Amino acid sequence: MKLKKSLSCISLSKTDKEVEERHPIPIDAYKDNTRTGVRGHNEEGNRVSKIQTLIEVLRCELARPGKGSNAVTEKGLEPGKEWTPLYHAVCHNREAALLHFLRTGQSPDGLLGSDLPPIYIATAYGHVGIVKILGDAGADVNASAKQNGETALHIAIKNGRNDIVDVILSHGPNVNAKTIHTGETPLHYAAAESVSLATVAALLKQGANYEALDAEIRTPAEVALQSQNLHAAVAIVSAARGKRKLIKEKEMLLQYVEKAQNRLSMNNELIADIFEAGCPSNSTVLIEAIKRNDASLVEMFLEKGADPNRATSSGILPIFAALSCSSAHIVHALVLHKADVTLRDVHGLTVLQAALDSPLAQDKEAMPRLFEILLSSGADSRVKYSDGSTLLHRAVGQELGLAKVAQRLVQCDINVNEQDRCGNTALHLAYHSRLCTAVLLKHGTDVTIVNKKGLTPLLYATRQATKEKEPDLEELIRASDIRKTDSARRTPLHFASRNGLEKTVRTLLQAGADTTFINSKKPTPLILAVLYHQWNVVPLLAAQSGINSWDEEGRTALHHIAMCTPRSPSTWNDIATAVAPFCEKGVSRSMRDKSGATPLIQAVKSLPEQGLPVIEMLLSRRGSEKSNCVGHEDLQSKDALFYAATLGKATFVAALLQSGSPFTLKEWRPSKGRVRPDNDVGKQILKTMAEHDWLRRAAILQRQSIGVSNESILPKVLPVRDLQQLLTMGLDPNALPKSKVNSPLLWIILNQISQRHSFISDYLHDAIKLVFIFRADPNALSTRSLRRTSQMRSPQQQATSLTIHPLTFLLEQFPDINIKIINLFLDNAAKLTIPSTFYDGRYPLHSAILTNRPSTLPIFLSHKVDINSLDAKNRTPLFLAAEKGFHEPIQVLLRSGAKVDAKDMDGNTPLHVSAQTGNKTVVSLLLCSGAKAWELNTKGKLPRDLVPATSAEREEILDLLKRAEEEEQQHHHQQQQQHLNIPPPNPRTSTSTSTSTSTNPSPTPQHPAPPRHPNAPIEANGQDTIHATIASPSSYYFPTYFIPTYFIRAHSIPSRREAEFRYNNGEGSDSDAGAYR
Repeated sequence: MKLKKSLSCISLSKTDKEVEERHPIPIDAYKDNTRTGVRGHNEEGNRVSKIQTLIEVLRCELARPGKGSNAVTEKGLEPGKEWTPLYHAVCHNREAALLHFLRTGQSPDGLLGSDLPPIYIATAYGHVGIVKILGDAGADVNASAKQNGETALHIAIKNGRNDIVDVILSHGPNVNAKTIHTGETPLHYAAAESVSLATVAALLKQGANYEALDAEIRTPAEVALQSQNLHAAVAIVSAARGKRKLIKEKEMLLQYVEKAQNRLSMNNELIADIFEAGCPSNSTVLIEAIKRNDASLVEMFLEKGADPNRATSSGILPIFAALSCSSAHIVHALVLHKADVTLRDVHGLTVLQAALDSPLAQDKEAMPRLFEILLSSGADSRVKYSDGSTLLHRAVGQELGLAKVAQRLVQCDINVNEQDRCGNTALHLAYHSRLCTAVLLKHGTDVTIVNKKGLTPLLYATRQATKEKEPDLEELIRASDIRKTDSARRTPLHFASRNGLEKTVRTLLQAGADTTFINSKKPTPLILAVLYHQWNVVPLLAAQSGINSWDEEGRTALHHIAMCTPRSPSTWNDIATAVAPFCEKGVSRSMRDKSGATPLIQAVKSLPEQGLPVIEMLLSRRGSEKSNCVGHEDLQSKDALFYAATLGKATFVAALLQSGSPFTLKEWRPSKGRVRPDNDVGKQILKTMAEHDWLRRAAILQRQSIGVSNESILPKVLPVRDLQQLLTMGLDPNALPKSKVNSPLLWIILNQISQRHSFISDYLHDAIKLVFIFRADPNALSTRSLRRTSQMRSPQQQATSLTIHPLTFLLEQFPDINIKIINLFLDNAAKLTIPSTFYDGRYPLHSAILTNRPSTLPIFLSHKVDINSLDAKNRTPLFLAAEKGFHEPIQVLLRSGAKVDAKDMDGNTPLHVSAQTGNKTVVSLLLCSGAKAWELNTKGKLPRDLVPATSAEREEILDLLKRAEEEEQQHHHQQQQQHLNIPPPNPRTSTSTSTSTSTNPSPTPQHPAPPRHPNAPIEANGQDTIHATIASPSSYYFPTYFIPTYFIRAHSIPSRREAEFRYNNGEGSDSDAGAYR
């Protein structure tokens, strides 16, 4: 019944024909009595097996998952719609059903083009029986998943199924197949898994490529190291042993062992295996451990029986490898394990020689212990190098300086006086180390032995030493003869001075070395120090005797210093400092060489202009006034200034002149050709000379100007010819060098006029003309301090500087100055528009009027002078002419348009000034020119009020002024009638009308009262005053009205106060408003 039920379930309401088409295998096939039963079924269960097979087939046909259906989700493989019953048999581990499908002819590789081959699925689910059946049925073990390219071997290794790996490997898979994206081979997978060492070995045995690279350019060995799968890494690297392959991986493996934290987790066997695997083919594990300077590894290998005398294929012995790796402890370990210390390396060196040549030789503490070990083990201490030097030579040499090693070698009865091929003993080479020198001297080294160059140890030491690493030679000097010389008669002091050994020079001088001793070429130690620019020792030697000794050329040390240019790191200041001690010696700067040149001349000839500090030091005045020897000449009668100027060294020229170098002006005229003015340097030199000569002459002017003589000294001190030469050489008349006479050249000439009244006019004209030719500024202002007066209370007022224009100065100070000089100024663009604050702001025109120079007025007028220019008191030139009473200038000014009614700060007009001076002619001229007699100044004074009572022409002047006033009054009345239509007043009554309404009028005066000025205050009702202004001739078109007294009374004009009150309260009439306004 169960069978029928199962069969009926298979049909699922389909026809028998359809069922037969779905199940091509006949049912009777399961009744086969042969012994081809399914694996796991015995003979007794044969009938049961067939039934079970039928059930499994049916289940696969129906695609029903079995009890292990959850494995599909766990493995991440879900059955696809295209899966055939064979796939379901593989997936659910149904071996009988799989065998059935295979017997019926289905392919063990499944559907063509399937994403996952059946063997991949079986491996993923770990069905080893299914994998074996598929493999035996001829399934392709190299078939891969289309998604990532993994084969069944990849999956088996990833899942750690070594049993499946063995099954797959038995069918000969491609062990170098790579995944699609990561490019990993099965060996990469196995290297990343720590439990697959057997798999790694199996893959390597099958020929897996240990050099294959994944997408990250990693070999399987590198993957194993990154995964810390050391056993796998060792296995992979060991596969390349004896081959020059996986070199990087071998080094990585050895480096991994070198880390202490990694070594703690490994046993010695693994470490040994790692070194065995990583060891290059041309080396040994002991050598590799020594190269890594790992004493514990070395001792482990030695304990395991490593041969300490086994060389590599290239001939490297372990003990020499230890020396080259700077490990005294390893050397000791090798010696303890019977390493042969008498062997030589590939270069023929013994262990002691190799030790001195090794980096370990720089360890001054380790080397003595190492030498003790090697010498105690039988190393030869008397061995020599190819150049004849001994171990003692090398130990005390400059590179090592091993005093303790030298001490140990000396104790081995080595000959301390042994010489090398150059004749040097160990003492010759030990100069750099005081300790080594002391060891050798203590053991009797001969200090008199000379090498093949005739040098004793002291001579050799002073010759070879440098000031950068100056050794301490005190003990060697004390034990040696400091007078001993070489073949060229050079003493140790010569060499020490030449090399700048400051401490050695001091020690030799204290020991009594001779500073005057000369060698075959006659230079003293001092000259040698200078020639080699050893400026640190020059002051020491300059303080000794023989400072002025000379060489074959007759040059002293100072000559050579003066000719030196600095070498890095020294500077010009260093050389100048070296000069200083010589300048304190009286005769040093005056010494001459064979050409007669002093050090200063040689310095000027030899040094570039950057050497100015040296020149300045040579020119410094130390000792007597002429100790700088600036004026000394050589055998050709040429001094330092000549060479500085002709060689174009302008800075030297300036320094020499400043230090008193003598020269004659005529010798340096441009026409002489010594210095050509056609280039900038030549111009600068000539200008410097001209300025220096000017300073000399200015000093003479300053000194002699203090005298009381009226005779001018300027023509003698500065003749026109010399002035022309100075200007030709470049002296700037507008910017003279600073001195006590510190002004433009034009003002210096003018100031000399003020000091010497008997000045020669021709010289003045020629001198001024000359400076104008060389573009002197004719408008350069001079300043004078304001003289202190009792009215100046503030410091600012006392320190005020006032300006003076040159032309104003001449006219003010010298009224009789030649008119040609004035014309000279004007022809050279002298401005007439610049005031001189020192002269109360007067312009040249003011000064010309003030000094009564009418002849200058036409000249000034031709230069468009401002005829109405104002001085500080607002006075025009007409004021000054009126004040002085100069008739002719007044006439010229008036004809030229001078304002006759101009007012000064006090409100005075020229008529006020002329009335005050009492000059009838001037008053008449002004009145005729339209001057107003009816003008008040700020004090309310008319011109007639200012006529002095002492004037002889007082009455006549008053009469003129009164008549002028009456005429002006009448004129104003006529204007008034035109504007106000008022009848003219009676002149007789208008002048005597009373302004008071009192019942007791004042008595009539004997003389009629003067007419009231239109601008004078007018009383109204005896209370306040109102003002009315009369129109001036210049304001006819803008008139203000003159209101006489009788007009005010007739119309009862109220007072201003009363009018204001009425107007503000709205009670006033039109007359009130007018009065208020």
